[in-house]
Amino acid sequence: KSDMNSSELILWSDLIISYASSIILEGISRNKPLIYLDYLQINTKEDISWFDNFAGIKKARNSTEAIKLIMNFKKNRSNLIIKNSKKKIILNNFISNKSGKGILNKYYSFYEGLIK
Repeated sequence: KSDMNSSELILWSDLIISYASSIILEGISRNKPLIYLDYLQINTKEDISWFDNFAGIKKARNSTEAIKLIMNFKKNRSNLIIKNSKKKIILNNFISNKSGKGILNKYYSFYEGLIK
């Protein structure tokens, strides 16, 4: 048992390996190398993440690909960091602007999409 939270672990990490979660967003915002395990799905036809559609996120499509990316991490570190142009697009889709304008509309649209 540890009192550390995910934010602390992300700060200390050299590489983030995750499935669809807010950990990906925090890793992107902190310029951490990232491997997204998009093959970890319960139902491949219905289990779709917003992260699946973003270019720039290095996706491992199976365990062999994930292991290869990890093994080559030192050589490919810079390829696993989201470039600033892609970073802005990704974060703007999940986080409102700095003034907070539009955040309620984003939440409303998100939840409305879930019930349709």
